[in-house]
Amino acid sequence: FYGVYIIAIVMYIFTITYGVIFIKETKPETSFESKEPPKSTSCFYLIEDFFSLSNIKEAIRVTFKEGQHNRRLRIISLLVVVIVVMGPLYGEMSMMYMFTRLKFNWNEIDFSLFSTYAMVTNLIGTMFSVGVFSHKLGIDDALIGVMSCMSKILAGFVYAFAPTALIFYLAPLVEIINGTSFIAMRSIISKLVPSDELGKVNSIFGVCEAIVPLIYGPMYSSVYKHTLKTFPGAFFLLGGLLTAPAAVIFLWMYNEHLKEQKVKESTISSGLNNSEEIQKENSLDVRLSLQN
Repeated sequence: FYGVYIIAIVMYIFTITYGVIFIKETKPETSFESKEPPKSTSCFYLIEDFFSLSNIKEAIRVTFKEGQHNRRLRIISLLVVVIVVMGPLYGEMSMMYMFTRLKFNWNEIDFSLFSTYAMVTNLIGTMFSVGVFSHKLGIDDALIGVMSCMSKILAGFVYAFAPTALIFYLAPLVEIINGTSFIAMRSIISKLVPSDELGKVNSIFGVCEAIVPLIYGPMYSSVYKHTLKTFPGAFFLLGGLLTAPAAVIFLWMYNEHLKEQKVKESTISSGLNNSEEIQKENSLDVRLSLQN
């Protein structure tokens, strides 16, 4: 166990170092006429600012403020997506070892091998989805989210009804693009929110992610306890059922994106028509002036 925790600590240190060195903070533009005094950069001020309640209020205000293209409703919908997508992930991982030990008589080594296989499969599927579906084919982020949710729902049936360990190993292949929903969600947020507000909005999403285990952990434990003797794989079906709202939300966002594109195209076409009419009127005026 020491090796696992040491690796985790090293990775966290690497992540913090990378963020401090390479990720630059976007500072809001300040005008010369601004009457606000410059902020202090002292260590005491930075600590005080970090724990200030005004930052929490500002993050909530920025996240839920009104904006173009149903911004508030979309952000609230994405918060729901965070909960219903990450919830089954936490719940299933907390119960899966006990399920495999009961149904397939697995030990710790067998389960660790399966977990490694599932993670590698998920990584390959995520890389393929981002590289091919998003960059090469240019599929909308919301549609990628729908495909990801559907793969999760289908995999829930394979997990729940798998009669043998071999069939159980096929489930990660069915949900191979399940991890893409997180990337699609983050991509939609980055396009919906200005860069100088992205950190505040992501902080609210981080709070929702932290709340998820508190809700889904006891829920899955209760379901597994009450279905242990009749149908121990019922919690996998629960995960598919709880993921369904995320697919509906992604479909709604795709429909909203199509509406936006139609409005932009109509605006551009009307602008072109107006410019053509102006050119015709100008040419007509020139002809009349020449005739006179």
